[in-house]
Amino acid sequence: AKITGFGSGTALGIETNFNGLGILNLGTRFERRWQGYKYIPTNFDAFYEVDRYNLNGLAFSSKAQMLNKVVSPGPGYFGDLLLDFMGFTQVRGWYSKYDIDPNGGILHLGTGLGNKIPMIHAEAGYDKKYIRDGKDVFTLDDRSLLYAELGYKPYPFMIISALYTWTFRPESDARGEIRYVPEKRVTPKVSFVFPIN
Repeated sequence: AKITGFGSGTALGIETNFNGLGILNLGTRFERRWQGYKYIPTNFDAFYEVDRYNLNGLAFSSKAQMLNKVVSPGPGYFGDLLLDFMGFTQVRGWYSKYDIDPNGGILHLGTGLGNKIPMIHAEAGYDKKYIRDGKDVFTLDDRSLLYAELGYKPYPFMIISALYTWTFRPESDARGEIRYVPEKRVTPKVSFVFPIN
């Protein structure tokens, strides 16, 4: 894979799909990844809109500036699991980690309606980056993102929806202890979806 104007990376893996009589379908994927300089495999992830531009006082940073500073963290792995219940509901979880970076874990958990309900679009998820260990996975802080999207499909190729996003901002209390305050955002969306089969 290559991000134009930046770096590249390589992955080798295996993907399996199991069909449980149309009731429960299971998909898995496991990859071994090698990342080069100025390259992040999950650059365009759930945090992209949060990290794309950041103004902290007078200091401005962007996702492109972050890409320019990336040094190769060495090899890592990626695992993905997808469960599909009769095409009505899908549950997906994936995890990515680099071998030598103790804070490099990235987790995504999500669920959504399949394509069996023709007029309704609904999905929700949780993302966490820079995971240190198992206790760190479900703590809500500035590395966490929650989202829910509910929409209507007037046509099979069009979705009109509202995306609700929760991020968490650090704030000091009177004793100087850090707590994380949720910041909520609602984004109206019109999406055009053309499946390629």
